Amino acid sequence: MQDHDLDRDRFILVIDPNRDHAQVVQQVLGEGSGCDSQSVQEPTRDEYPSQNRFEILEDGEAASDYLLQRGEYEQAPRPDLVLLDLDLPGGGHHILTTIKTTPNLKRIPVIVFTESDRTEDVLRSYTSQSNCYVVKAADLEHLSHTVKQIEAFWFGIVTLPLK
Repeated sequence: MQDHDLDRDRFILVIDPNRDHAQVVQQVLGEGSGCDSQSVQEPTRDEYPSQNRFEILEDGEAASDYLLQRGEYEQAPRPDLVLLDLDLPGGGHHILTTIKTTPNLKRIPVIVFTESDRTEDVLRSYTSQSNCYVVKAADLEHLSHTVKQIEAFWFGIVTLPLK
């Protein structure tokens, strides 16, 4: 079996104006959760324990300040992964562009995780160098399943950059 990234603590920045959605992400990816998606059996957190840390922001202005370490976020840690909803005050596309054009941020993987399935949003996101585009499920149960699949792929298969 190949080494997986599940045993490393990760810092995840969730930028989402919907508190319920952000809570689902935090619950699924948080301490004690596992990759129990039916399509992905191994590895699980039982085999690779970790604790993920989170920052949850609800608008573009706070996200920009956080990422650029301005104001109250002057000492903010660099995230290992960003989950970005496009539909947020201050504009999700602007945040994606900020991340991908700032030298010390551009290698951070960004998952656009949004309710929009508009073709123009998908194209604009990939043009701006998002690492993937995932349309959120309409209900919280399906949303939870989608987050588990994101976890299985991004933390069980993909090798994330170290800074």
